[in-house]
Amino acid sequence: MTFEGWEAPVVISGGTIYDGSIYLMWYIGGKVNETMIGYATSEDGSHWEKYGQPILETGPAGSWESQWIGDASVLFDSTNNKYKMWYTGSSTSEPERLSIGYAESIDGTLVEGHATPVIFIYPNPINSFLTIETGIRDLFDINITSINGQLIYSQNMEGTTHHLDLSSFQKGVYLITIRSKDFVTTRKIIKMYCIK
Repeated sequence: MTFEGWEAPVVISGGTIYDGSIYLMWYIGGKVNETMIGYATSEDGSHWEKYGQPILETGPAGSWESQWIGDASVLFDSTNNKYKMWYTGSSTSEPERLSIGYAESIDGTLVEGHATPVIFIYPNPINSFLTIETGIRDLFDINITSINGQLIYSQNMEGTTHHLDLSSFQKGVYLITIRSKDFVTTRKIIKMYCIK
């Protein structure tokens, strides 16, 4: 493949899928510390036709993926007819400050649009302590509400790992919302029993 303007001077192979009739590739291009993810297709796996512009770019200044993104790994979810991508992102050039992002296709073929970082919330169901791993160090808000919308817990946090003491919560189902300037996600959590 030849360079497009946005790709130079670095192009790195990424995730490739064969869907039964065509090869699909998501690859990395750009400057060493300003990479983006491109997309190309091939009928034989050797001659490629590129989309012509990046389909996933770095995020806005100050975001967790503001400096570079790469290492795309893609799979096809046949249940939802979507391609899903996990990729590495960073806001600095420091290797220990990497985070994992997630994006999915919006038209059945490309994976595009800015993604939220992968967030781990466990254990679920919960007995007493809940652990949240965000993979980012930016300031964010955590809100826990009852299933009918009543706010039970609210806290501003910063850092990658947090342990919440939910031992005083009543048994039941709750919604946890994690929000930063770049993303918002809501998950359902289940409290198994109350420790007196």
